[in-house]
Amino acid sequence: MVLYLLDMVGHVLLLTVFYMVLPVGQIRFGHALIGGVTATLLWELTRHVLVWYFARLSMTNLIYGSMEAVIVVLLTLEAAAVILLLGAQVIAEIDRDRGPSRKGAGAASHRRRSSQTRSRDGADNSHRAHSRAQSVSGGGASSIRRSS
Repeated sequence: MVLYLLDMVGHVLLLTVFYMVLPVGQIRFGHALIGGVTATLLWELTRHVLVWYFARLSMTNLIYGSMEAVIVVLLTLEAAAVILLLGAQVIAEIDRDRGPSRKGAGAASHRRRSSQTRSRDGADNSHRAHSRAQSVSGGGASSIRRSS
């Protein structure tokens, strides 16, 4: 039981560090910890469900024979990838609800200022930005009509 709890704590710490180091922006430790705990709990639940499924219900050995191990590993890797993304999504939702971190506040305030400028200038600015985006991307038939 003690080893199982140490394993859980290790997973939480590993995923917390993973969520703090990998993103481009700064993530608060508390938010990364919540994401790490969420991902760890989901992983433990998924691990128990997969073990139960492959031990009791799965007939992959009858169908795939010696390739069963490859199928089990690939399914486990897919579940792990989805769980990592769900933990990251939890962090993103927490950041969105509680506001930006102190280090990332500059970019957020810049986004707020640019959206306020757009709302003051009305549709005129958004129309110009749309025209610029079309001319950069090739624009199709509508950019040809405007340029002539």
